[in-house]
Amino acid sequence: MAKILSVVVLILAGVLLTVFLRSVRSTNDERVPGIDTDLASIIVALREFKEEYGSYPSGSNRDIFHALLGQNPRRIFFLNLSPRKVRADGDFLDQWGTPYMIYFSGNAILVRSAGPNKTFDDNRQFRKTDDYYCGDNPF
Repeated sequence: MAKILSVVVLILAGVLLTVFLRSVRSTNDERVPGIDTDLASIIVALREFKEEYGSYPSGSNRDIFHALLGQNPRRIFFLNLSPRKVRADGDFLDQWGTPYMIYFSGNAILVRSAGPNKTFDDNRQFRKTDDYYCGDNPF
């Protein structure tokens, strides 16, 4: 029974990962290997955490990643990361060495990478930015 459940969970995670990869957006036309997978994996891990505990992890981005990496009441790992992507203080880094940012609004999730310039472009004017983001809105 446990093996069947594990297989079902893995298949479901694969399907969700594919769906989320399709939702990854950037205003930069260049695609960067690994960024889509990272962003989608974070969204899937957050959804699984919420399913297990009834709410998303709270606190700073670092606190959220710690919770996804097993620092939660049941010591469950929701996210499997390469050690080279995690800074000593616990931040999960993008391909340019900048921590990912996570935002919640109700049930919606937004995960952002600052991109190659290592700056989160929050300018309200329409212009090309190198930020990468993946949103998840279940509605």
